Amino acid sequence: MELGGAFLGAESASGQLDPDLARMPSTQTSVAIVERLPAYRRGLAAAFADVGFGVVELCALDERPLEADAVAFTVDSEESWAALETLRDTTGPVVVALLEDATIPSYRRALRLGLAGTVAREAPTEQIVAVVCAALAGTTLLPCPIARQLANRCGAEEPLPISDNEARWLRAMADGVTIANMALGARYSERQMHRLIANLYKRIGAANRQQALVFAARYGILDS
Repeated sequence: MELGGAFLGAESASGQLDPDLARMPSTQTSVAIVERLPAYRRGLAAAFADVGFGVVELCALDERPLEADAVAFTVDSEESWAALETLRDTTGPVVVALLEDATIPSYRRALRLGLAGTVAREAPTEQIVAVVCAALAGTTLLPCPIARQLANRCGAEEPLPISDNEARWLRAMADGVTIANMALGARYSERQMHRLIANLYKRIGAANRQQALVFAARYGILDS
C-alpha cells in the first residue's frame, strides 16, 4: 500500500522527518530485527546502527530478541501474527510490527494487539527507525492517511458478506478443525458442510482454505 503521507508528529516544518525522533540518547539501546530476507535485514540494521543502536539480526524468532530493548518484527503470515502475540505478552522489549500487508485492516489488527508501533515493511528505513524510537519513548507514530482513515472510518470495510456461523467456521478452520468435525458440531452431513464451505469460499473470493484464512485475518474475524 502506498502510504504517501507524513508520520504524525514525525515531521519538522520543512516536511522532513524530525531528526530528534531518530536519535537515541544511549549507545546501549538495542534493537532485534526479525526478518527472513538477509538483504533487507542488513539494510535496516545499517540504518539503526547509524543512529547509535546495537543491532541483532535474526531470520526467525528465538529467545535473543527478548534481551533487546526493541524488536522490529516482519509480519507476513498468520504464523508471524501468532508469534507477535506471544512476543507481545512477554515482559521484555517494545514490539514494532513491520507490515507486509500495510492495509487498514492490518494496522487495525496491530493496534488491537496493543503493539508499541506499526509501520509498513516497505517504508523508508528512516521512517522505520523513527517509529521504533517513538515506541521506545512511549509514543505511537502512524502515517497520516492511515490515521485519518482509522479516525474517520473513511477506509472502513463494507459489511462482511458472511454470517456469524460462517465466521465461526473460519475460526474453526484456523484452529485446524476438519470439515467432518465442523459438520458434526453444526449438525450437518459432511457433504452439506463441504457445500456450505464451497459457497462461503465463492462469496469471499477464496480458492482454498489458506485464502479463506487470509480473508478472515484481514477483516479481524480471527481476533473475535
